[in-house]
Amino acid sequence: MSNGRPTAQQQITLQNKLRSYYEKGISATQAARHCNINPKTACKYFREWSNEINQTESKEFENKITEMRLQHLTVLDRQLAELNYMFESVYHGRTFQDKLNIVKMILQIMDRKEKLFKDIKNTPKILKKKSRE
Repeated sequence: MSNGRPTAQQQITLQNKLRSYYEKGISATQAARHCNINPKTACKYFREWSNEINQTESKEFENKITEMRLQHLTVLDRQLAELNYMFESVYHGRTFQDKLNIVKMILQIMDRKEKLFKDIKNTPKILKKKSRE
């Protein structure tokens, strides 16, 4: 390529050519040599593509984490419903200690649910913090 700014068509052609090198795992410097362009230009495109991929993967990971936590909430809801049923159905025939144990389990599940709700709400913040570390 000649020195100076390429036309829009030349730029698209260059991007497509560089993209093929990027997808093959060839370094930006080597791709620049093959395309006879400034290595900084190749690095700029390679960096843009890497950032796009990282953002997409980060969002997918965030969605998976949130989905897993929601599934966990569903399980906790079922356990809570079962314990409530157990508590109501055996209320009259159980000792005070049995009733107390069931109430403790119910409270533990409710605490876990509260923590999960907070985790779901804070998932994006937590992931951003961890990516900076």
